[in-house]
Amino acid sequence: AWAIRFDYHGHPLETALAVVEAVRAHTAALIRRLPEEAWAKEGRHTESGRYTAEDWLQIYAAHLEDHARQIERNLAAWQARGDPGSTPR
Repeated sequence: AWAIRFDYHGHPLETALAVVEAVRAHTAALIRRLPEEAWAKEGRHTESGRYTAEDWLQIYAAHLEDHARQIERNLAAWQARGDPGSTPR
């Protein structure tokens, strides 16, 4: 529903990939600048409880892969429906 509502099919793929690349580059720079003591700190996440920088990094590392699998499943489902509009532009 989200992709339909915001017409993701109508957005240029190159722009979306450039955004992902820019965000990842920014985050990599942030991680490189973290002082060593930052990795030993922990906080409390409202849903998952104890939360460390390493916890965040593990989740962040898997995030794009999770979305890629979601996109692949959605694309397969749309193509299986055979709708004329189901092929990405």
